[in-house]
Amino acid sequence: MGYISKKHKEIGGTVKGVNLKLFHDQGHTAEGYIDTFEVEETLYIRKKKLIDYSDFIVVLPGGIGTADEFFDVLTHLHMSEIGGGVINKKLYLYNKEGYWNDLLAWIQKSVDFGMLSQIPEELVIVKLYRRA
Repeated sequence: MGYISKKHKEIGGTVKGVNLKLFHDQGHTAEGYIDTFEVEETLYIRKKKLIDYSDFIVVLPGGIGTADEFFDVLTHLHMSEIGGGVINKKLYLYNKEGYWNDLLAWIQKSVDFGMLSQIPEELVIVKLYRRA
């Protein structure tokens, strides 16, 4: 995420950071390229602010925290489709080298089994191909 934020800043963009107090207290804080920075006590408030401040959401390959953030947004998108959600933003899932293939298969299986009416149209799967 630091790389993307730095590049965005280089082309004149504004960068806002929201960190968890636990990480901030341990010294895991980006410095030097963030215009405004906030520290929050809970993951819930941090995620809410990240979503509120964003124009769209990009999910890169990551671990449990990344999956948690992805599902939080996906759940809100699904709820929006049935009239109860609060997010109306595009969600881009960067499926680098098939990293998210199993997750995507599970989501499709949820649709096939009737547990999910459809894959939210706001979910965009992004694959990049290397030029030969």
